[in-house]
Amino acid sequence: MVVSPLHDGSSGAATGSAPETLVWIGACLKPDVILSRFAVSPAAQRWQRGLLGGLRAIVPDLQIVGHCPERTWPYGQMRPGSEAELDGAFCQTLVPYTNLRGLRSGSLARNYASALSRLHSRGRGRPVIVSYNADDHVREAIARSFGTRAPWIPVILDHKLVGNVWSGEDALLRGTAGAVYLSWWAHSQHSGSPSLHLDGGVTEASKGFPIHRSVKPRLLYTGALDQWGGIHQLLNAFERLRVPNATLVVTGWSQWPAMRKRLENTPGVEYRGRVNEATLLQLAEEAAVLINPRPLDVPGNQMNFPSKLLEYLTYSRPVVTTMTPGVAPCYAELTIPAKSDGPTDLAAAIDQALSMGHADRVDMARRVEHFLATSRLWSIQAGRLWDFLQSTAAREA
Repeated sequence: MVVSPLHDGSSGAATGSAPETLVWIGACLKPDVILSRFAVSPAAQRWQRGLLGGLRAIVPDLQIVGHCPERTWPYGQMRPGSEAELDGAFCQTLVPYTNLRGLRSGSLARNYASALSRLHSRGRGRPVIVSYNADDHVREAIARSFGTRAPWIPVILDHKLVGNVWSGEDALLRGTAGAVYLSWWAHSQHSGSPSLHLDGGVTEASKGFPIHRSVKPRLLYTGALDQWGGIHQLLNAFERLRVPNATLVVTGWSQWPAMRKRLENTPGVEYRGRVNEATLLQLAEEAAVLINPRPLDVPGNQMNFPSKLLEYLTYSRPVVTTMTPGVAPCYAELTIPAKSDGPTDLAAAIDQALSMGHADRVDMARRVEHFLATSRLWSIQAGRLWDFLQSTAAREA
């Protein structure tokens, strides 16, 4: 059973009782911790926090257990994480581990198994287990603590591709009852067990930013400053813009000195580095156009999901984006898609967005807000996921 992005995925009669307990494997960290730990994905954390907030309102018994991701010692801490780093909005159990090469995976598996066993003793009957990805230490921990007594459904965020070809699904999903995919492309490759496409969500359909009749040609890019984020393509396109006097504001951090130097020295570019949420909102309100220039040919970008794209859409500003395979086709009607990730096509799409009249900007903002309000609020996405988990678990009973 493959579930479309706008349907809840329940079909047919369930054969057993639906669970009341959801065990979520994946720590939800405080915002300042996310910014300080390089092994933590901010996009993944935002996705998880939004979904867990929606689930908390409808799941009778939500249990969260997770560890603090960290680079292997000596580049990271030997015993990472503390309960003080967990987001206090959720009741969570921290899993400690020894962060040494050769010991890390086994330590995670043992400690996750112990934590899951303790949670099970306090839960309401047979749970359904959801994890962020299908890592081997999670698979081993579930086998140790539950065996086959609890259905496990991973949320597939990452999957190593060989030659950009989908393969290894049997090994990836060994021991699972189904799968949830963030990437549209990955979901379309799935076969066999029940699956759900759930690309992301938003807390509100619009930030309520005013849409001014006249705007300065001010562009905003936020996020990764590496080969996966598309900053190279954006800077090359910026130099080709036809609209005069444009300004490109860039936020985020790059570990590459050459990239930071280029950002600091390119005329018309304002490089802000890492910024907090309040500053980001101010920059978004000041922007005329938001840019999401993901490259199409970088290995692994098929697994992209529209986390930043969805956030951009809440700002009531035109969004220029490349349509990577992981992004569902419906977003092409809500954005200004570049014909390719080449600098000429990307520049043409940005010029088009900057040249939009006030009426067209208002119309696009209204269409985007309706789409988000009817299909991408976290409350809606959480309901779709919980329905899918219950129906899948009932079939396994």
